[in-house]
Amino acid sequence: MVMEGVTTVAYTLDEGLMEFGTAIDDGNYTRATVFLETLEMTPETEAMWKTLSQLVLEARQLHIGERCFSALGQVAKAQFLHETNEIADQVSQEYASGEGTDFYQVRARLAMLGKNHKLAEMTFLEQNAVEEAMGMNQELHHWDECIVVAEAKQEERAGELQESQGDGLAAFRLYLKAGLPAKAARLVLSREELLANTELVEHITAALIKWELYERAGDLFEKIHNPQQALECYCKGNAFMKAVELARLAFPVEVVKLEEAWGDHLVQQKQLDAAINHYIEVRCSIKAIEATLGARQWKKAIYILDLQDQNTASKYYPLVAQHYASLQEYEIAEELYTKGDRTKDAIDMYTQAGHWEQAHKVEMGGVHVEEPDLAITMYKKHKLYDDMIRPVGKHHPDLLSDTHLHLGKELEAEGQLQEAEYHYLKSQEWKATVDMYRASGLWEEAYGVKPLLGP
Repeated sequence: MVMEGVTTVAYTLDEGLMEFGTAIDDGNYTRATVFLETLEMTPETEAMWKTLSQLVLEARQLHIGERCFSALGQVAKAQFLHETNEIADQVSQEYASGEGTDFYQVRARLAMLGKNHKLAEMTFLEQNAVEEAMGMNQELHHWDECIVVAEAKQEERAGELQESQGDGLAAFRLYLKAGLPAKAARLVLSREELLANTELVEHITAALIKWELYERAGDLFEKIHNPQQALECYCKGNAFMKAVELARLAFPVEVVKLEEAWGDHLVQQKQLDAAINHYIEVRCSIKAIEATLGARQWKKAIYILDLQDQNTASKYYPLVAQHYASLQEYEIAEELYTKGDRTKDAIDMYTQAGHWEQAHKVEMGGVHVEEPDLAITMYKKHKLYDDMIRPVGKHHPDLLSDTHLHLGKELEAEGQLQEAEYHYLKSQEWKATVDMYRASGLWEEAYGVKPLLGP
């Protein structure tokens, strides 16, 4: 026990940091939140709340983010996120197949929360939500930006007019001037004469990369037969489907690495089910196993483990066995424990469940012994002598007297004299009972035995 107050606090903090760090490393932000809520607000816990708030915003776990800002006393941010969550939740309910945090208003508001107003503005403009972009700038008192947005809208409309009239180059310039590189790229991809303009293509790809529109930049690079840069952009934009398709044609040796990276990305996004097949595809066995366990795909985990060498699989079989043991599917759990060289765990499982016979079978290593004998041995091992005597009397009546005598001697050696007396008398060994009591100086008990049975 730590006696000094300062030392005690330091120990508690270290323990708390360890618990918090483990939850963060596991990506279990809910657990991290629950843990922090048990602590008093100190400079250390405040720092942990701030760390958690940054991580959950990056992961778009916005409800936890709202809780973080509330805990930090940042009421305005908490309220802003609350309103953002309401938008996301409404979108998720209206579009069952969609994710509310991907909705443009939610993405724009998150950019605003991060003070990246240009990104928020671009997000609005890509959805043709000019008035929302202007409203944002008005709220921020960015009147100059409001004018720019209004002018950008005019330039966009002018670009659309030029495009409809067949002047692709003029439309392209207007779209770029309006700050719409994605729209300009779409135009270039559809016009061969624009694709042939090297300077123009370099200009638009640089703009796309600047705005981190990597997938669209990759499309453009692929269209102009620059697979290397196309692949780099697809990877940066996490557009792994396009990256793998391109690599199969242009860089076959890269496919394995890309499939693994795709799986890693899906794991980061908590899409473990989807990650499994990518790992299997390129024989990343350990990652495939860990993904199946994380996704609670127990049968698939067994299938993958059965294909591995013993050294690899033995570490994971017991983890799957624990799941089946919790479901009381003991035979499956036993098999998995055995495959993982953890027979002791299988024995403990059966013992805790009161399945003595099965426990002894495992302990005997599969040696064939009659069921009654298994029961007798197990009951004896656990000193359940009354239970032990019943099968002896039923299946081995000729050994019953010897068994009582043997038990009497064991119990006498352990100092359990009354229990020993019972078994001695059952084996008709009254003299052994008398000798036992005399040896212990219990003359009255010794004298009482003989009249009970007679000579």
